[in-house]
Amino acid sequence: MPKPAKSETAHRVRVIASQIYRYALFLNLCQRNMADDLADKLPSSLENHHPAVTDPALVGEVLRKIETYRGDTVTNAALKLSALTMLRPGELRHLVGKTSITPIGNSN
Repeated sequence: MPKPAKSETAHRVRVIASQIYRYALFLNLCQRNMADDLADKLPSSLENHHPAVTDPALVGEVLRKIETYRGDTVTNAALKLSALTMLRPGELRHLVGKTSITPIGNSN
């Protein structure tokens, strides 16, 4: 059984090979997508859980550190927005267009 890192690489290679075969099918260079045969042969990817601060005392400490952060202005704003919304960056990014949130500098 492949190790998790090798398993992830195997899945990515299968996806790329499948894209190549789909293009070859479009051009009538092959009869079928042979990469699809590997889909159920590769071990399933392990789900990665992202750590979260759940202890109220630690949440307060994190908020105080965010408030006193003196780094880049954009990073400071992102940290504060993250603390206010309790969303991860990807979740927040996908909200744009689904709610009234619009990107900064977008006058539409």
